[in-house]
Amino acid sequence: MHAVRANAVDVLQSPLVVISQSSLIAGELQASGAEVTTIDTFAFITELVDSGVALGIDNVTDMCVMPNVAPFECETPNDYLFWDGIHPTKAAHRLLASVVINELGY
Repeated sequence: MHAVRANAVDVLQSPLVVISQSSLIAGELQASGAEVTTIDTFAFITELVDSGVALGIDNVTDMCVMPNVAPFECETPNDYLFWDGIHPTKAAHRLLASVVINELGY
């Protein structure tokens, strides 16, 4: 297990709580007549990490910016899934946006 994966898993163990809360909120909204589409972003990111290489993102396990390691910036953010170990990069957000657009049927 890579350090980034361990960090992401350690920090993201709370999605079960978030998903539960989101499910409750979605249920309440649906009961009120609202149309609700839920997307499991945690599962999506986990799938990208587990797949090895994610649709043109070369590095899905390491963080682009290493804490406490100069130069404290990422020179090739489009090559990374994670900015700092838990936050997705712009490239990852682009992939997630395509999933959301697909799920919404646009």
